[in-house]
Amino acid sequence: MGGTPTLTLLSPTGTPPRPRQGHQAVYDPNTNSMIVWGGQDGGGSFCDTFSEVWVLHNANGLGGIPNWTQLLFTGGPPAGQYFSTAVYDSSNNILIVFGGFGLVGGNCSALTNAVWALSHANGIGGTQVWTNLTAQDAAGSPANRAQQAAVYRPSTNRMTISGGSDSNGGLNDTWVLSNANGLGVTPPVWKQLQFTGNIPGPSSRWNAGVIDTVNNLTIMSFGTGNSDGPQWGTWILTNPSGSSTTAR
Repeated sequence: MGGTPTLTLLSPTGTPPRPRQGHQAVYDPNTNSMIVWGGQDGGGSFCDTFSEVWVLHNANGLGGIPNWTQLLFTGGPPAGQYFSTAVYDSSNNILIVFGGFGLVGGNCSALTNAVWALSHANGIGGTQVWTNLTAQDAAGSPANRAQQAAVYRPSTNRMTISGGSDSNGGLNDTWVLSNANGLGVTPPVWKQLQFTGNIPGPSSRWNAGVIDTVNNLTIMSFGTGNSDGPQWGTWILTNPSGSSTTAR
């Protein structure tokens, strides 16, 4: 709507991040910044992951020249650096990371299920600090996984994750983390959603999700690839952060 779609190649200043895959990126509309977390160098080894956080200022190319800045954080970082998921609480400037492949117990290709939060994630307002909100293998957590879909609903401070893959293949469960940004006196708590209606089949790669906050819907795209062959599907999840949940 409003004109012809046009792609524009940006030419940011500053030292750019190293080339990578399996990273995560979120957008902060308050400061027009894109925050990039983690990833892997593409060399095929799960050990060659990145624990870096980068911010692209003036990310939409309007109002100023885009510029890359690497954040210098304390604490952490999360073990799950490759094919984790990341969501962003723009009101409190917090990046929330779940799952992924990483170094656990000396195994650099281990799957994780820990939840971490990075404060001042857009590089403004204070020191960036990683805090472990939910420990690795904490009781009541979803199974270890990577490549899941994740969305965040600001009005309820809840993160919903769906699908992904574990050591046995694709997953089709959906979980909600309450108090997801870690603020306040109540700790984050996981709850598995129980569906009515049809549910997506197990899906192991390249899952994505977005949230419709006006209508309280999550729109999820599930797919598999490589030796599995292309299998794509799009699903809508009603009431993604509470009870009476329906997938269709």
